[in-house]
Amino acid sequence: MIRYYCSGFDHDNAFGHGLGDMLKEVLVRTKNIVYIPNPNKIEKARDKFIPIFRKHFKNVGISFENEFLLTPEMNRLEVKNIIRTADFILLLGGDPFKQKELCDNLGIIDELKNYKGVMLGFSAGAMLMSKYIIVTPCSEKYPEFHIEDGLNLDGISIYPHNN
Repeated sequence: MIRYYCSGFDHDNAFGHGLGDMLKEVLVRTKNIVYIPNPNKIEKARDKFIPIFRKHFKNVGISFENEFLLTPEMNRLEVKNIIRTADFILLLGGDPFKQKELCDNLGIIDELKNYKGVMLGFSAGAMLMSKYIIVTPCSEKYPEFHIEDGLNLDGISIYPHNN
């Protein structure tokens, strides 16, 4: 299992600065990629971010045969199988608590915790992968500290964008 915790990405070169080379080295297979979005931004993930990632993967010589975007209405058993057969899981940004809720509602928390492939989390995704999801007071939505358990994949907590 190999995991990457990233604060964000360069929209002009998401896998530049060596990240693409690292991914090419560790991705033994590139059949299935799974995108786990913020459930409030599924259309934006499908229409904007997945095409951006597809382009940036291609720029570093990586292409996936199948792409899966998890959505709340998907069948739980189907989603579990998608996670189990994934070669790469990419947790997108947004609200980490909503992303965790989506994973919980789809019944894939344990599958993610036991996933043995390559996983990358951007922003909220990195926070979800962490031991604790910790949001510091930063907006009207989060005027106080908000802390919940994350997936605890590596016993560390990541605070992207912490000013």
